[in-house]
Amino acid sequence: NEAISGRFKPIAQYRSNMEMLAWMVINRLWKPGMRFYYRGDKTQYKAEDVQATLGELYTFFGSNPHYDPTRDDYLSTKRLRQLLVAPNYGLRESPKEIRTVDMVSLDTWGEFRWKRADFRNALMEVAQMRMLAARLDKPFDMKVFAPPSQNDPHLALEFEHSLKKAMEVQEYETTGFKKATLDLS
Repeated sequence: NEAISGRFKPIAQYRSNMEMLAWMVINRLWKPGMRFYYRGDKTQYKAEDVQATLGELYTFFGSNPHYDPTRDDYLSTKRLRQLLVAPNYGLRESPKEIRTVDMVSLDTWGEFRWKRADFRNALMEVAQMRMLAARLDKPFDMKVFAPPSQNDPHLALEFEHSLKKAMEVQEYETTGFKKATLDLS
């Protein structure tokens, strides 16, 4: 009755569309071929972004996103397994540069996380995660996904290129060969 009258309580609330969509995929509320009602009149997200994001999350995290950690996983230090990065996700306008980055991650204890950061902070955080994983010989899968409504297929390439440059700068700084500045131009 409450659902019919429009006075129902939501089952969950989220800080972002990406966080909500990841939750839907992780908790098996969505899989390819499922239909759902999307009311986009009160949001900047387009239906094509929602569909594409759900598809990317499902494909990247697998058809069974519930990672089942082993006993050994729980007894060892938690580490990153997978990271999906989405530059400028949900921006109304299509800026010529990356402003924000949404990150969805899965760790070896089976925990999913969502985080949004400005471009420079996200870039440095991802660079540090990649370098630490390389030093520990514990690589993780990473996918960069540019939302279709941004109409800029170069966003993913720009993030990956900038990440490579940031990692080179951090490597120089940690090895002591020389000090370098981060130039993302």
